[in-house]
Amino acid sequence: MSFWKENRFVITGGSGFLGSKVVTKLQTLGATQITVPRSKNYDLREHEAVAGGRKKICQHRDCLRIS
Repeated sequence: MSFWKENRFVITGGSGFLGSKVVTKLQTLGATQITVPRSKNYDLREHEAVAGGRKKICQHRDCLRIS
């Protein structure tokens, strides 16, 4: 199994111009578990959203999952 298929990726800003290019590149490399957190739900400037909320980011229903 490849590195890209084995791992999960959270791309902040993944719905923006540059972030969408990163998401596309990851897909072409074979990544299947890509999550783009929405800023309206997660303020990544807050310590709790980053440190304690990693699992919440990937499980939130308003998160954009690309797979």
